[in-house]
Amino acid sequence: MNLLVLLVAIAFGAYTVVRRNREARRRWLEHLHLQGSWEWASGASSSSLDFAGGPSEGTYVETTANNRQRGSWTLHVGRITFVPEQGAPYECAFRLFGDGSIGIDGAGRERRVYTRRASNVVPLRSRQ
Repeated sequence: MNLLVLLVAIAFGAYTVVRRNREARRRWLEHLHLQGSWEWASGASSSSLDFAGGPSEGTYVETTANNRQRGSWTLHVGRITFVPEQGAPYECAFRLFGDGSIGIDGAGRERRVYTRRASNVVPLRSRQ
């Protein structure tokens, strides 16, 4: 009987920890709001990343002065995976620095800090 109570308590504790972690991840993704356009500039070099899709995966378009790359992305805890339409997938470290600023560090994007591109589009609420 004591073993059964102990097993139920452990199962309940594990369920609670998993549920809290999922909820914290959901809140972090909502706060991040990765969808939209992000810019990086360093000296004469610059690029933009346009993310579309859901909170943790979707499609992207990276535009540089002489190149345009399309593909899909997936965000994991601290990592973002890019899968270009032509080429092999690659993974980069991902950090949120604050509102409107993210860091991506990996192949071809060494220590880049992107800032959210300002938009003049104001979302309007529909009447219901």
